[in-house]
Amino acid sequence: MISKRTALRVIPAIALSLLLFFSLSTALGLKNQDANQDTISAIEFARQKLSSIVWLSTLREHGLIPKVSNFDALQGEMNVNFGMDSMVSVNDSPPADQDEPSIAANPNNHNNLVAGSHDMSLRFVDAAYYYSFNGGLNWTHVHRLPGTDAKPNAGDAVVAFDSNGNAYYSYIWGDFGRSDISIAVSKSTDGGVHWSDPHVVFQDPDGPGSFSKLWDKDWMEVDNWPGSPAMNAIYLTGTFFDPFAGHIVYTHSMDGGVTWEKPFEVSDPMLGTTDQLSSIAPAPDGNVFVAWLDLQRDGFGGSDIVKVRRGDLMGHLGWQPIKTVQTITGLSNIGASRAASNPTIVVAPKPTNVLDYNVYVAYAAIGRDGEPEIRVAVSTDKGNTWTIKKILDSNKVQEFFPALAGEPNGKVHLIAGAWSSSMTKYGIVQASSSDGGTTWTGGIVSDMAYSLPALSGSPSYMIGDYFDVDFSSDGRIHPIWTARMSGPENDILTDRGP
Repeated sequence: MISKRTALRVIPAIALSLLLFFSLSTALGLKNQDANQDTISAIEFARQKLSSIVWLSTLREHGLIPKVSNFDALQGEMNVNFGMDSMVSVNDSPPADQDEPSIAANPNNHNNLVAGSHDMSLRFVDAAYYYSFNGGLNWTHVHRLPGTDAKPNAGDAVVAFDSNGNAYYSYIWGDFGRSDISIAVSKSTDGGVHWSDPHVVFQDPDGPGSFSKLWDKDWMEVDNWPGSPAMNAIYLTGTFFDPFAGHIVYTHSMDGGVTWEKPFEVSDPMLGTTDQLSSIAPAPDGNVFVAWLDLQRDGFGGSDIVKVRRGDLMGHLGWQPIKTVQTITGLSNIGASRAASNPTIVVAPKPTNVLDYNVYVAYAAIGRDGEPEIRVAVSTDKGNTWTIKKILDSNKVQEFFPALAGEPNGKVHLIAGAWSSSMTKYGIVQASSSDGGTTWTGGIVSDMAYSLPALSGSPSYMIGDYFDVDFSSDGRIHPIWTARMSGPENDILTDRGP
């Protein structure tokens, strides 16, 4: 029951919201305008302020009702028809962390999945691999890719399949202590059971001992679109650091990773700034889209710019001008753990015209209430213009690490982490759209809430820098994430969607 004193505080807040709504409605003529490059439309904001969920959030912002302090509060309110969570990594003894997972489904065998992650079981960090032949219910975990023991460090795992069932694994590889860091790719022809030795694609130009130049944060995708002129092209990007800036560099292979095109710089960083966290989306017409985060001089958590560039026919026909999707206030942490706004990009056929496609970019941003939320930008004209939408914005949780997957039927799937306002628990949420990103449905995926690790202790624990999601040919969704189940250990979990 609300006391008289509380009621006297609520009434002015109601009046303020109503005044805001009518003022904006009059000014905008109640037209439902799209958001511009820098903000969500005011009319959408006013409409949401009067919705029941956001109204409760407004009361919480004014301190009129208590904030929800536990991610568990969402359980039972939203749910999706996922199964029980499956452990991907080994629960090590003594405890050892695995984090930053990636997952891919074999297009020729829906029961065959591969995954990769950081692994700290054997030394500071390795690139581990995992494989499943029963749809992700059970996994085999191998702590280190073959051949990577020649140098002490490997990580930033990304896995993908081609249409022939070959699997590829890209990762940074080298000696972190000596700043000898390159980007390599390994290949498996048997569903992830065995992998080739590293094939270095982006070589550290300075070699050991020089800290002036190095590679970081790779991403990889394969064109599996039926009829695509770039069928089975392997796309690879990475961040190249020199003394002046951080650059997004692109290449591709048309022969299963044996040879690679001359690297091309996709981004255009200003002196002293960093372009980082790239993501790739192949399109059915052979075009390729690259998204990244342009970190201004204020770095993570400052004024970040989500950017996208299109390469026509793998870039052979040229690259279009860089497009700004939105300038945002980016993330810099998740409680005491590290985070960033992590743009992720996919392509999916238009619901109204399967011969054409939409492009989707998801990213985290600080919202009007000062808390992180997931936004999705949609382009219906091959990346030339963008409409910004805001989803997975609950008054009860804050969202991070979005990942997208687009199906040939036009359906788009999004997963993300969500943590409580107390920043002590987190879980995994999911949403799907079948109408071009206009409406989304979904809910809780993870079976429980996990403790949020902090960048402290020995070793330091973190969720990582990203999660991932893919879909199999039987229509199931396969999210993968880092979970601190109990005690001082992070493990990798996955699930099977409906």
